Amino acid sequence: MNELYWIERLDAVNVTFVIILIVALVWLVYVFIESNIESYSEKECIDKGIYKAKKVSCVIIAISLLILIFTPTTKEMYRIIGIGETINYLRQNETSKELPDKCIKALDLFLDKITGDNKETNSNNTTR
Repeated sequence: MNELYWIERLDAVNVTFVIILIVALVWLVYVFIESNIESYSEKECIDKGIYKAKKVSCVIIAISLLILIFTPTTKEMYRIIGIGETINYLRQNETSKELPDKCIKALDLFLDKITGDNKETNSNNTTR
């Protein structure tokens, strides 16, 4: 039950980091524009913390991007768990290994029946 709770919270985590990413990007653009418009000297940039602000916002952007890339959404996580469990079950179950052959044989018989019926129907239509 604990896993289901955390799976449901994944979308909230993604939204939170999208907001953090957007704020950090806006801050980086603001600092970049301010430092270029005001034409600060290197000493003034250090005194005002412009270099530090740029570095901090770049680190926040990088961390947010990594978390967004590697954190699945709720839908993706359900697919990962569902498909993973299904594959594990199919690998362990001996009966499931015979299913593809049986399905192909059943489809073959079904198609033979359909095409056989169609031949009879077509021959009846052409003789009229």
